[in-house]
Amino acid sequence: MIWTPSFFFSDNMKIRKIQKYFILGLFCAMNALTVNAQGWQMKKAPMMTPWSETIDVNNVLPEYPRPQMVRKEWMNLNGIWDLRKGVKGESYDPNFTFDQKILVPFPIESALSGIMEESDSQCYWYKRTLKIPETMKGRDILLHFDAVDWETIVYINGVKVGRHTGGYDPFYFDITSALKGKEEHELVVYTYDNTGGEGQPKGKQALNKWGCWYTPVSGIWQTVWLEPVDPVHIEALMIRPDVDNSCLKVRVNASLTTGVSVNINLLDKAGDKVAAIAGGKVGRILTLPIENPHLWSVDDPYLYDLDITIIKDGVQTDAVSSYCGMRKIEVKKVGETPRIFLNGEQIFQMGPLDQGWWPDGLYTAPSDEALLFDIKAMKSLGFNMIRKHIKVEPARWYMHCDREGILVWQDLPSPNLPSGHEDFAKKTFQEESVRIIEAFRNHPSIIQWIVFNEGWGQFDTERMTQIVQGVVGQTLVCCASGWNDADIGDIKDSHSYPDPSCPLDRNRAAVCGEYGGITLKVQGHVWPGGDFQYTTVETGGDFTVLFNRLADKIKDYYYYGLNAAVYTQLSDVEIERNGILTYDRRVLKPYSATGELKAKIEECINMPRSGVKVQTIISTSQEHKYKWRYTTSDDVPRRWFAKELDDRAWAQGEAAFGRSALWNTKDLISTPWNTSQIYMRRWFYLGTITPEMVENMRFKLYHDDDIHIYINGVWAASKKGSVSNYIPFDISYEARQTLKPNSWNLIAVEGKQGSGEQIMDLGISVFSTEDFNYKEIYDDLSDPEYSEVTIPGNPVDPIFTKVSRPVPAEPIGNSIIKGQFYHTADRSNVAWGDYDNDGYLEIAYSGQNVHIKKTSAQQVSVLYDYDGKEGFVRLESPFDVCYYACPVWLDYNNDGLMDLFVPGLKSMNYTNNLEDIAAFLYENKGKGQDGKYLFEEVNAANLAENKMGITPIYNTMDGGRSRQWVSVGDYDKDGYLDLVITGLDDYLDPDGKVDENGIPTVHHDRRVVYLYKNNKGKGFIRQETPLDGTKPFLGLSRGSVHFGDMDNDGWLDIVSSGYGPDEGNLHVYWNNGDGTFSENEQYLYGANDSSCSLCDLDADGYMDIVVTGYSRNKGSGAKSFYVYRNCGNRNFEMLNDLFCGFEGVDGATPSFGDVNHDGLPDILIGGHGEKHDITTWLYLNRGDFDFKACGAYYNTDQTWTFDRISHGNNHLVDYDNDGYLDAWNMGWAQESVCSRSCATQLWKNSSSTAGVAANEPPSAPSNLKSSYNKETGMLTFSWDAPADDVTPSVALQYNIYVKRAGSKEYFMTVPADLQTGFIKVGEISGQITATSYSMYIADEDAEYEWGVQAIDNGKRGGRFAFSSFNPLTSSVCENALLDLCVYTANGNIYYSVGDKTLLEIINTSGVQILRTIVNGNGAYSGLEKGVYLVSGIIGKLSRTFKLAL
Repeated sequence: MIWTPSFFFSDNMKIRKIQKYFILGLFCAMNALTVNAQGWQMKKAPMMTPWSETIDVNNVLPEYPRPQMVRKEWMNLNGIWDLRKGVKGESYDPNFTFDQKILVPFPIESALSGIMEESDSQCYWYKRTLKIPETMKGRDILLHFDAVDWETIVYINGVKVGRHTGGYDPFYFDITSALKGKEEHELVVYTYDNTGGEGQPKGKQALNKWGCWYTPVSGIWQTVWLEPVDPVHIEALMIRPDVDNSCLKVRVNASLTTGVSVNINLLDKAGDKVAAIAGGKVGRILTLPIENPHLWSVDDPYLYDLDITIIKDGVQTDAVSSYCGMRKIEVKKVGETPRIFLNGEQIFQMGPLDQGWWPDGLYTAPSDEALLFDIKAMKSLGFNMIRKHIKVEPARWYMHCDREGILVWQDLPSPNLPSGHEDFAKKTFQEESVRIIEAFRNHPSIIQWIVFNEGWGQFDTERMTQIVQGVVGQTLVCCASGWNDADIGDIKDSHSYPDPSCPLDRNRAAVCGEYGGITLKVQGHVWPGGDFQYTTVETGGDFTVLFNRLADKIKDYYYYGLNAAVYTQLSDVEIERNGILTYDRRVLKPYSATGELKAKIEECINMPRSGVKVQTIISTSQEHKYKWRYTTSDDVPRRWFAKELDDRAWAQGEAAFGRSALWNTKDLISTPWNTSQIYMRRWFYLGTITPEMVENMRFKLYHDDDIHIYINGVWAASKKGSVSNYIPFDISYEARQTLKPNSWNLIAVEGKQGSGEQIMDLGISVFSTEDFNYKEIYDDLSDPEYSEVTIPGNPVDPIFTKVSRPVPAEPIGNSIIKGQFYHTADRSNVAWGDYDNDGYLEIAYSGQNVHIKKTSAQQVSVLYDYDGKEGFVRLESPFDVCYYACPVWLDYNNDGLMDLFVPGLKSMNYTNNLEDIAAFLYENKGKGQDGKYLFEEVNAANLAENKMGITPIYNTMDGGRSRQWVSVGDYDKDGYLDLVITGLDDYLDPDGKVDENGIPTVHHDRRVVYLYKNNKGKGFIRQETPLDGTKPFLGLSRGSVHFGDMDNDGWLDIVSSGYGPDEGNLHVYWNNGDGTFSENEQYLYGANDSSCSLCDLDADGYMDIVVTGYSRNKGSGAKSFYVYRNCGNRNFEMLNDLFCGFEGVDGATPSFGDVNHDGLPDILIGGHGEKHDITTWLYLNRGDFDFKACGAYYNTDQTWTFDRISHGNNHLVDYDNDGYLDAWNMGWAQESVCSRSCATQLWKNSSSTAGVAANEPPSAPSNLKSSYNKETGMLTFSWDAPADDVTPSVALQYNIYVKRAGSKEYFMTVPADLQTGFIKVGEISGQITATSYSMYIADEDAEYEWGVQAIDNGKRGGRFAFSSFNPLTSSVCENALLDLCVYTANGNIYYSVGDKTLLEIINTSGVQILRTIVNGNGAYSGLEKGVYLVSGIIGKLSRTFKLAL
């Protein structure tokens, strides 16, 4: 979103009294100006704000600079001054030569100053001339500097008038005595700054800029001005509201106290007098009583005006105008929780960290409008607070906050404690801190002062806090933001990134002083240099989603005791690019910033008055001491959380469990626990609850350290780390669905302990604005029912042997060892496929082979052919080099020849040249005259066009992404294979923006999931709105996409995973059968920087989802490896890595297959594990989703282990057709494997030596049937399941072959050899999961041949069974399957079953319409028009049909 800065301003923003004084001061300044712009030129920073374009050097920052003590006459001295480089400590010399021009008040290092110079020791002399206007003559003249960093010495007409040290506080000198005898006066200013070299406060300035330390600031950086005063004049004001006593307290300090009195008038906005004091004493606190004071607040920032005069001997000698706000800020307890109150009302504060930096002016905003812009921008987003971070602003910034109604936390600029200068640094910080507070404490918006930040230069915390408390007045004080806390002050503050946190204190209010830091780089608005980041997103939509998710955690922490949260940060600052605004303030980053994001911020701020009731379902130990069964042994059954487990041998004890010295656990812990683990189980009776209650149920957790929770045997939550109070936490969708009202339910907890305090306790509550009046039932179940718990098997360990020379003829010059496959440094995927129909799989891939000495020859595209005997032969490849590619074999035009689709990049160093993005489609033309197979690239994709309709696309170039980002299958059942692809579709800037070199800007933020319909072999048509027919699929990158029939209805669904909104994503899109898809309603934890894959791991006939990568399923982004078990009926159950026996991993692309001939698919995978980096694992399937790690380098008890390879691709393929799946491992290698950190290896499965039999193919299906529905044009095939030697019949998958008589073309769901049944691809997709299949046919007046084969878990295809049909000979509208027949007629669903069958009917929204046992024939009527899923279940056998009414 591009914001125009003037967007925020309107006439009603004008300041009432200051306005006329500003005009008078401007007049004086312009009359006094004696310099011009000649010789000065603005420098250009890497980026500039819009306000830099409108700077008038004759009218720089012309606004009145001291809004809380305004005099009528003043003169602005900002503008162009002379400048010379000085030497530290040198004396003034009237003969100095000034050879530069500088625009004051911009710091020397800034572009707006016109100097933009940096050095370790910044010493400069400034000079200008001035004339005192006639109206000011005869009075004392005060020369003001609002801020100079760091040392200042001022000379008037060669006379030294004063010296000041300190970079943040305003100061002035009386220059009257030096002005005598001249009309034109010379003003010379010496400045010196070593950026905290001796411990001076310097905030975020650094000589060595890096990370969150920025360009230093030196010299004059705030307005310089002068004013005339009487010798008896007002020097300072102290204004303190006293809301409790309905009065305002004011102290007026004057240059003389004897014989001087003060008059004060307090006025309302209408100018009417509210209160007054006449003849008060100066230097004393005076009280103005206010009847029914109008309080200042965020929503109503009401300000009173003050007119103050002092009288000497009956004559008024000075008059100033000021303003004030009546407000009270305090910490009070609500129950036992300290809360922050404003004017007696509890508040929650949320705002940005504001460092006050500008790319062109650094510490100095380019204009007053710019200052106001930031404040109004944040207020418009819903924030009610700003933390001004270790920098002090001009007084006008605080005035704007006062008037706009924004709360301010003001940091004291951090000191530095260099060795040898500690005493000086401490004294300097203390003195300057007091001066800063005294200068700005009257602003009602400042409600908190922060003494130290994150321990930087921290010392004598208690003493310094007491000093601050003694000066600030009616304001809160935080002793230390972040850490190094001391038990003093009003606030306890913690920092954490990116997730928020909440400290805990008995008496002080808890706040999160920093969190977030979401980095989003906006092209064209990025400061050059490195990166400093906590977490990164790619789009404005991502920003909003992640921001809002973090905000939801803030809402949770509110219940914990949180009172405020500070998001880092308002704008980017140099290489820290985590701002809500870009550094130049030209782009507001979040999507729907004033919509979705603002609504979420307002939800947080409104928490104290949200009306949400926390209604207990199961009490925590704070309210009731429940008894649990528990054990601290690590020898527990694998399904220790199962309902059927007999836990009577476990001990009984009351919660909470643990050991802790924290004050708030004193009365909580009832049962000691001091081991590294604990397992807890408890049956609870759940009374009458509604679906709305279930929807709003959440845990209340107190855990230290990790906790894993199950409800009724189903995973409910996991959270790593620890908390120090109860916090709400989500219950998984699938666990909530298991809750049974008016019944006993089981909750089971696993606790893991690292070190320090430990505690485990939980409850369940409903968080809702509705009052459900639920009565908790405290009963214990005395005699649960127990049964046997499933015990996994013990599979035979396979044996793999590395093939030492898989390519015998390959010379050593192309690898580290003779006879090796080419390595590639870009870690692309490979495609295994039989393109030449010789019955063996060939290998195609490309990339950079860094082992080839000649750099120009390192770009390689390779094609390997297995010779059937000795090994592989590298052929001359007909394919282009494509980096980071995902090649896929498919027969796109049904000619029986395998074509190759290759998306990726033509350049390994791609940045912004869109011509480098590729989408190659190589059509197999068959054998040429020389006997070699010919391929023609037919897509010819470029920026202008693509002949076959496939847009060039790539996935991310880093090593952590998936290699499975293209999938093949016939989703629309038209007899042609379609494509689904996920990745990045880069594009030129739509507004034609170019970079500094004139090169067009290219954006890399368009993540896509593209669905391509095959246009009958003539090309592909991208489906623009496949989701519900109205919108595209959610775009993802760094992930995977797959076709798969997830609900066994015969239609291919789509599963996609990867990086997107909220980081890790996992989406299931259900095929509606009309060319559109619907989103799965169940929330699924996704992952990024890895992949999802599909496999029927438990051999029940349903495809499960395997997920690897960084996921939040453990409560925070962590390496994960988990399974979503497909439970049928479009429901999934998550099984985490602990249960499955996996090690969390990223950079992994798994491959599945039965390697040890036990009928269950095993998993080959390589990646960076949580404990072991660069590792290749073979996980052996023991049944019940229990896997045994095998082959990893650390499995030293094995006779063999894989070499350490990860972040590439792994494939289980039977390359030599011996009935054993072999292992292909390719990717990033540990240095002991390859000196260039890359490797390509083939490992032969030699398990026959361990007694493992070879895999035999399944037999052919039988009882082939077909029927045709003339109305829909769909043909339905059915068959009986064959037998296999080890794969269960229900787990067999199928491949259909259809050919019209007389045609050379034929369709297969999976490429295979019709004679032998050989599967012609290494990785199978688009297969059929049931024993029936329907598809459209183009010509009903024709004879057809069709066939079907079974595929087992060893990826072996059985022989085809064949049949024929003529559509016109059949018109029965039915789906026949074994003994089950389901069909539609007259608006009813009819069924016929041969045995007792469980019949289920659900609609496409997942709502169950019918679930009953049927036998024989029957019908179900009364259904609305629509699409329904009808499932028949007999024992473990189930079949699902999709029917339309």
